[in-house]
Amino acid sequence: MVSVIPKNLGRTVWPLMVMALVSLAIYVSGGRMLLGALPRVQQDIEQLLSQRFSVDIRIRQISGAMEGFSPRLDLTDFVVLDSETGAAISLPEASIRLNPWESLLSRAPRFDELTLIGPRVEAAYLSGRILAETVGGR
Repeated sequence: MVSVIPKNLGRTVWPLMVMALVSLAIYVSGGRMLLGALPRVQQDIEQLLSQRFSVDIRIRQISGAMEGFSPRLDLTDFVVLDSETGAAISLPEASIRLNPWESLLSRAPRFDELTLIGPRVEAAYLSGRILAETVGGR
């Protein structure tokens, strides 16, 4: 009777462990494949972001990699253009690391880390509105 419990537990736990391991391997390899394809869909990403935020967005280079189980996006020369004054936000380099577990639980993107290198924000005061004045940069 006592030997039946470990045997039944083993029959239940072993397939669950194998399924979890296979799912994790699929997640990591699929993530690497998708992140490797980012440069090919860069223009689509720029258009999607531009439409979503109603501004012109330019990215010179986008790449991605897996850091453990978290995907990381690296952006080079990320620029948000203002229709009136030109460049409003300029980031020579930016890195974003997604937290997959929190994102799944909240059903929205959640980030572990956001690194901005050399950000430049331009704004000015004109007719009661802020439009263009350099805040940071060189």
